[in-house]
Amino acid sequence: MKPDSMDMIRNADDMLLIGENEQKTLEDCFMIFKLIHEVTDRPELIKFATKAVIKDFAKENTKYLELRSTPRSNDYMTMDQYVEAIVSAIRESSLDEPSIVVKFLVSIDRSKGVEMAKEITSLAIKYHKKHKDVVVGMDMSGNMRGSKARDFFDLLSEARAAGMKISIHAAEVHNDEETEDVLKFEPERIGHGTFIPPLKCQNPRLMVLLQEKRIPLEVCLTSNLKGGTVDSFEDHHLGVLISEELPFTICTDDKGVFSTSLTKEYEIAAKTFKLTVEQMWKISYDSIDHIFGEEELKSNLKKYWQHWKEDNPEEFK
Repeated sequence: MKPDSMDMIRNADDMLLIGENEQKTLEDCFMIFKLIHEVTDRPELIKFATKAVIKDFAKENTKYLELRSTPRSNDYMTMDQYVEAIVSAIRESSLDEPSIVVKFLVSIDRSKGVEMAKEITSLAIKYHKKHKDVVVGMDMSGNMRGSKARDFFDLLSEARAAGMKISIHAAEVHNDEETEDVLKFEPERIGHGTFIPPLKCQNPRLMVLLQEKRIPLEVCLTSNLKGGTVDSFEDHHLGVLISEELPFTICTDDKGVFSTSLTKEYEIAAKTFKLTVEQMWKISYDSIDHIFGEEELKSNLKKYWQHWKEDNPEEFK
């Protein structure tokens, strides 16, 4: 192990996180993620970081969490060891933090090309078959420059046929042709979708497709602001999703890098769009329909939400 790797993770605030009032570009964000990959270069570090993230979310009283990460190999670990480290961390955390259910989405980094994506897809299907209760889906993300989303659709369809659900990062930047391709592919969720609603896009066809398909968007307010894809929270497309009653779920993107939390993201949404406690509860409750967990889990989570509401009537006055 590099002698300073663990210290670098513990002291990441000074090196790898975007500060409270700091703004970057998407390219800056991708560079930060690259640096994080260089720090977490051993299975034990992957496991340490995974358990730390789960613990942080559990402290917030989060009841369901999906983690996503792109398997990688180096001189110190194989891609299999990478996935095994995350699965092991999730299983151990279920004992340490029994109040939170955690699932894993294996992610394709589109900037690494189709051949690498093939290898990762095979790996994802293999671990889905081995750990169906943990490895539940695939995600496609990464720098979109130099690649086309449609080049990866056959691989994502292969994963879907194996029983995995699909999330695709799309419309983070202007690219109407690709965004239309993704909408027509109909993933179970779309990450960001910033340039679909008319606030950011001049192509009404995209909004029509979103309304027809009703694909839930993963909304990441702080990430979009700090990544420079929106000018302010007030300009965020979440306002359109709320007014049009389109499905979405509030997410952090990466709570560490963007110096945020799920609680903070909900607070920003409530303050920016003047939402009531009832509305916030419903947003959270409706999000359960969009998770990649099994139907029985969805039912149990909904019961928990309903019981909490019944037990806390004073919160809704």
